[in-house]
Amino acid sequence: MSLLVSALQIYMPDFVKKRALTELFKSTAAAFEAEVPPLAGLDYKECLAQYARFAQTQAEQRLRDGREIEAVARRLYRNAVEMGRLHSKWLRPGTMQDVMDIGCVLYRILDIDLQGDARGEVVISRCYFSHFYSSEVCRLMSAMDRGLFAGLSNGGELTFSSRITEGQPCCRAHFAWAAPK
Repeated sequence: MSLLVSALQIYMPDFVKKRALTELFKSTAAAFEAEVPPLAGLDYKECLAQYARFAQTQAEQRLRDGREIEAVARRLYRNAVEMGRLHSKWLRPGTMQDVMDIGCVLYRILDIDLQGDARGEVVISRCYFSHFYSSEVCRLMSAMDRGLFAGLSNGGELTFSSRITEGQPCCRAHFAWAAPK
């Protein structure tokens, strides 16, 4: 694990968290072909709540209208892959545990308690968004989870088997490296 990841596991300033949330907002808004709401003057926690409501509203509207759901999911995934690649350049994961440790740090920004191990098993015991998202919204937005991990690992696959939003006590997923070509 890199020294930077180790340090970020211990402490991450709120201005760094807000900057990351701003980038996430831009990526999500682009996927929904929507405008980012004004964030000036909001602190990190307010920005997180604004993001949760924004993503919830955008996803619910698309699901209700039945419009372009697959296209939105592809854009969410693609944009998250790009974010993951950027973090991969900075943090240089080399092992499964590195990917999990980076995921843990990034998800902590979102007030999500993610734990992952060297076998690729992922458990999310607490998720901020579970208070906002229905199971359908969660399924759509999880394209971003899959994309982030794919970007961090140069093509790996995250597959969920249970979700808090479906009444389970935790989310469970498995991450696998991309097959060599």
